Amino acid sequence: MVLIGTELATGTSVTDVSDFKDDWYRSVFAHNSLNSIVRLNIHEYVHTQQKINNSIQLLNQVIKEGSCDFITELVLGRPLQTNYISFGNLHSDKIKKKFKQEMFLNLEFEGNWLYNGIQRGDSSDLGYYIGYEICKSYYNNSSDKTKAIKDIIELNYSDDKAIEEFLIKSKFYKEKINRKKLLKEYKKELPRIVKIGPFKNGAHNVDPKIREFRITFSKEMIPENYSIDYSEKGKDYFSIKKVIGFENNDKTFVLRIELQPGKEYEFIITNKSFKSKDGYKLKEEKYPVKFRTK
Repeated sequence: MVLIGTELATGTSVTDVSDFKDDWYRSVFAHNSLNSIVRLNIHEYVHTQQKINNSIQLLNQVIKEGSCDFITELVLGRPLQTNYISFGNLHSDKIKKKFKQEMFLNLEFEGNWLYNGIQRGDSSDLGYYIGYEICKSYYNNSSDKTKAIKDIIELNYSDDKAIEEFLIKSKFYKEKINRKKLLKEYKKELPRIVKIGPFKNGAHNVDPKIREFRITFSKEMIPENYSIDYSEKGKDYFSIKKVIGFENNDKTFVLRIELQPGKEYEFIITNKSFKSKDGYKLKEEKYPVKFRTK
């Protein structure tokens, strides 16, 4: 782990990455400085002292990453200088509020907070910032600093209850943490499918001359993000020929379809990519659409 971290740290904007198929390395190396080698090596070394994280809860992984940065800062004896810490300090209240809504979600949502440098630019990897600040708050609010460091390094990341107790003791959030209430409030914010058309789901008398299919959501959606899959029956039952795009203030998604008489069609709307403009994934994980033409 330390060796891999070192290799990544030595990559810079002039490193040849032509052998790699994606742009991840190019994006990371573009912002790298050889001055970060020591910091990154300490960060990765702290990882080797941590317990394995078998939990799927987002909060656990955020603290695990951020704790390495905080311990690194203590070792170096000076404040860390990273893009996510600088950005986080400028937008602290907003970031804390947003993370509070999502911290008890599973790691499916880690892309909002971790390992997202290519997608997010200046606002990437803010989970590192949050985890760093939680550990910093825990340390600052502990009377026994040596024990606090031991607690941080030896946290059991597979134990959701232990992680939640650590968060509470850190006093990072001044208000009381109510897990059930937070999850309930989060679900209320999720965009949902409110209408499909021009026919009802499951219809058996659909006009084969229809050429457009519309999906209307409860919120304005990000136009570039959409995800529709084949059903279990495969592409022979797939009616979609082209994505036309969003209309109705980005609340309605329009598809070009081609239908034949007397045939069944199926496809699945998923929440892999559909996301509202305020950052929430589609509520329906899988929304099957089935119909038959007359």
